[in-house]
Amino acid sequence: MSKRVVPILWLTWISLFGCAYYVSFQTGDPGPEGVWRAGGEALRSRSVSTQSFDGGGAAALGGPGAARQRWHRSRWGIGCDEDDGTEFNDALWFGSGYQSSLNYLGRIGPDAFDAGLRFTVDRLAPDDEVVHARLRFAAFGGEITSAANLLIRGILLPDPAPFSQAQRPSQTAPKTQSSVLWTIDEPWATGDPTLPFYYSSPDVSKIINEILALPGWGQGAERRKIAFTIDDVSGAGTVNYVVFDDFEYGMNVTTPVVLEVCETVRQTFLGREMLGRISDSSVVINLYSLIEIDVAVEYGTMSGVYTYNSPLYIDHPAKIPIEITLNDLAPDQDYFYRVVFRRSDAGGSGDIGRGAEHSFHTQRARAQAFTFSVQADEHLLSHYRLPADRRSIELYDTTLRNIANDAPDFLISLGDFALPEYLIYGNAKTLEEAKERYLIERSHLDQISHSIPFYLVVGNHEGEEGWYDLGQPGDLCSLATRARRAIIPNPSPDFFYDGNTQLVPGVGLREDYYAWEWGDALFVVLCPFWETKSKPHHKLGTSGSQNGWDWTLGKEQYDWLYNRLADSTAKWKFVFIHHLTSAALTGSYYDDYYGRGGIEAAKFHVDGNPSFEWGGEDQNGSDVFQAMRPGWSHGPIHDLLVAQGVSILFHGHDHLFALQELDGVVYLECPVPWRADYGYGKVGMGRYKNGVILPNSGHIRVGVGPDRVTIDYVRSFLPGEGLNGGIAHSHTIR
Repeated sequence: MSKRVVPILWLTWISLFGCAYYVSFQTGDPGPEGVWRAGGEALRSRSVSTQSFDGGGAAALGGPGAARQRWHRSRWGIGCDEDDGTEFNDALWFGSGYQSSLNYLGRIGPDAFDAGLRFTVDRLAPDDEVVHARLRFAAFGGEITSAANLLIRGILLPDPAPFSQAQRPSQTAPKTQSSVLWTIDEPWATGDPTLPFYYSSPDVSKIINEILALPGWGQGAERRKIAFTIDDVSGAGTVNYVVFDDFEYGMNVTTPVVLEVCETVRQTFLGREMLGRISDSSVVINLYSLIEIDVAVEYGTMSGVYTYNSPLYIDHPAKIPIEITLNDLAPDQDYFYRVVFRRSDAGGSGDIGRGAEHSFHTQRARAQAFTFSVQADEHLLSHYRLPADRRSIELYDTTLRNIANDAPDFLISLGDFALPEYLIYGNAKTLEEAKERYLIERSHLDQISHSIPFYLVVGNHEGEEGWYDLGQPGDLCSLATRARRAIIPNPSPDFFYDGNTQLVPGVGLREDYYAWEWGDALFVVLCPFWETKSKPHHKLGTSGSQNGWDWTLGKEQYDWLYNRLADSTAKWKFVFIHHLTSAALTGSYYDDYYGRGGIEAAKFHVDGNPSFEWGGEDQNGSDVFQAMRPGWSHGPIHDLLVAQGVSILFHGHDHLFALQELDGVVYLECPVPWRADYGYGKVGMGRYKNGVILPNSGHIRVGVGPDRVTIDYVRSFLPGEGLNGGIAHSHTIR
């Protein structure tokens, strides 16, 4: 069902939802006050809470190892080898998988493959009622010639026994009246053992609720067990089957099947409030829910007083991004808001959920001081690779708390955010997998992005390099861009933002390079990937051209960059890019031509390195820019930045802090927010030798005033390992 947008008065919605809506008013805890520096003095800003979507008083980012708040879904995995397996032709039970510790589901000619799954659901109680639930399978391939039709039911017993030859799915009775037909019409991909890719079933909450209502459930010897059977109903003679990991296969690495349960509507939000595309008069709030939902936003200029409301979105489809735009806002103004929601199938009488109160500030006026924050190379997916790197994940959460303490007007990530391209452990193979990689990052970032608008600079691991563009809807370039656009509300050209106007079939606007002004500053985000059609390096599984000139912005973006810089009268001009269209060369077979380096790769005279498109020079230091880029009339990119008065070039990719200057432009390589060994990243591969070079981890805080810009490197440490929140280096531009 498509969503309906109802632009009604708030009073009308109150009458729809019932006057109980205003009972038990909640807001989030105020959180820490932000202190930031601009113009050489400490200034107070609005506070930014790290409150969870739930509201109700507990900070979601309590500290390393802190328990997650109740907006998190409950998840249970297969606990032992007796809890999963394959039944062959209703006759034989394979408790450790049908073949090679792998379970089969579906049909291969005359043979049918069914599955049994059992979970210990310790956090559920008799007569509980869940809102949404799904089974998630660690996929290991399969073959689909038409479609596999699978029937999911529960075992309607208060105390279901482990599966065995005698207790295989076809022999267990009774089954639930509730059932779910699951049609799979595409073959499953194969995930990496240490980075499994999960396919999800349809909603099985009705099956679970029927079991929970069973008299005596959870009181027997097996204690709070829920068991499912999945039967092939495809029909004999077809070849339609999928394969997933058995407990025996993944017992030391991963959880082959997961039961994920949402006990409340708010837990269905895989993506909680994320602010984006903020302007002088509007802001976008991005949400993502597993269920069909009714949702709106109420807001005002005073905390707890909501004078205005957005249109009410009715029957918004499940797993389709929700973007609510608040319009007609006043410039340079604090706003406070909260999300109000209800499941769509409640028939107008369901319980109303309310998010915590959050805030934002619209575009600053000229001469108004403000703060923004920068982080780079989150690489969070790699830390979820099994066994999970808990130290890095906890350190990243620490960095997010530190960013919240800045109370910035917005946060910019320099890319390598979600890793749809991650060939070491597998590129994203489907649109859903690419989205899930973004949602893993969102599960952390959402804890501050409800009050800190977010901008993403595309990184190389975002998977949008031109050599992946095959012109097909299923190629990595298309999948990755569509996933990013769904989950991250980056700007597209409008009354406030300038940017890429190219429409890509099946993708739309790419939202990969864009610009805006805020206070006394111009912000310009660049992308060197889509137009780079030939792979320059040997990394990531395939050989490359070994030609640094293949890295390019493309002429359209190059001309746009010049015009945007030349047309702006802003005092400060900031440019953001994941890595330069150059490459530091060290003789490394894999890392050469990979886009490493700062000023050492920007001009030949700095370190004897060819500078390619960025500096216009070949391996001998000769200026060959016009020969290599005919018709590019504004000179190499570095020269263009100098001529147009760029103050700072922010870049990432090399995983360290390096503050350098070249021809009046500050080159700032930004640290990673997660590295718990606090090392120097790719300092050698990038040939970093000049300027201030410091180890990880942390983020960059930038205070902007009418007469100066202050850059602070804010360090992140786990408890007992250093001064968390301390300033490792500060630099002022006047």
